[in-house]
Amino acid sequence: MRKLSLVFIVVTLCLPACRTGTGPVTRPEDGQMVDRQTYQFSQEERDELLAWGMTEQDIDGVSVEDITYLSDDLRIKGYLLQPQEDGLYPAIIYNAGDGGPSPVEMMPYAIEGYVVVSSWLRGHGGSEGQDEYGGADLNDVLNLIAPVRGLPNADANRLAMVGVSRGGMMTYLALTRTDEIRVAAVRGARSNLMCGLDGLEQELGGNMQEVPQVYFTRSAVNFAHLINAPVLIQHGDQDEDVHVVHAYLMADALEYYGQPHKLSVYERADHELSTHRLEAFEEQMGWIRSHLDAPTVSLAREAPTPSWPRGTSADDGRIVERGPHKFSPEERETLLRVGMTEEEVEGISVEEITYMSEGLRIKGCRGSPSPYTVGATGIV
Repeated sequence: MRKLSLVFIVVTLCLPACRTGTGPVTRPEDGQMVDRQTYQFSQEERDELLAWGMTEQDIDGVSVEDITYLSDDLRIKGYLLQPQEDGLYPAIIYNAGDGGPSPVEMMPYAIEGYVVVSSWLRGHGGSEGQDEYGGADLNDVLNLIAPVRGLPNADANRLAMVGVSRGGMMTYLALTRTDEIRVAAVRGARSNLMCGLDGLEQELGGNMQEVPQVYFTRSAVNFAHLINAPVLIQHGDQDEDVHVVHAYLMADALEYYGQPHKLSVYERADHELSTHRLEAFEEQMGWIRSHLDAPTVSLAREAPTPSWPRGTSADDGRIVERGPHKFSPEERETLLRVGMTEEEVEGISVEEITYMSEGLRIKGCRGSPSPYTVGATGIV
């Protein structure tokens, strides 16, 4: 595992019992498809698909379209893939990484018998608007649900969501805002932007001290209690783009709240799981099938409340108290057991902090930058 600066926050999540984001504030036209054009694979794309083991018959058996749909009065671009053969198919909303979606990377899911839809989030790929990195652009993901409902061969009652990298973060956040997703699979995703491992000042408009609420509301680990869909969390232990600690944090949060999930950390694997692609894809498909084929369970829900921002305070995320934390012998033993040396442990400065969240004083810990490796962490 490569060595990174260690700045982590391990939080006792004493959040209110209310559901902080039950669905976006929608407009009647949100999700309406306003344009559909046939997409033709280039010869290079066809060759790539054939190299993956698909046949010409597989490729020609899937209808691929460029689509434009409405989200918050913006025209958002995307792709829609559907099996050509008549039938009623389960559906997948595919959330791509920062490079945007590609029909090529969506094809394996369509070949497996799924309707697959994906979005170029606002500000990218010809979509109107500006990227907000998990802000209002989350509506571009949620507003893909309506087009799926309107497709005659898509079974909206069997709807899954798959997210990779940035798209995985968007998947986590979307799951806190809707219960229409039956199952989700996430790969290489950020779950806690407050941990300081990612250098996202440009994307988020400042550092955590300058815009704490932005970091707080985009950190899905803070709202893990709102995620009801079973989540498969995949991550490479040598991921140099998104640290594996994000996977451990989300898995620990879901475990803490008793939410269904599975954590799969692939050894000697990078961000793309390049040496485990087939294995990871097969795990995804097995996870999705097992939950889409299971009976639907109706869960009791709290009364819905408006989506973010909902009367939030400018103090949210502000640190109001801090003091030094000394590792106990048990904590030191744990750090040594995951591969750190005594020198590395001594190089970490940890503070006990109190920060504000919805008018509440929340306790946690924060580590100072250090050139050492994070092995694992969790919620305390």
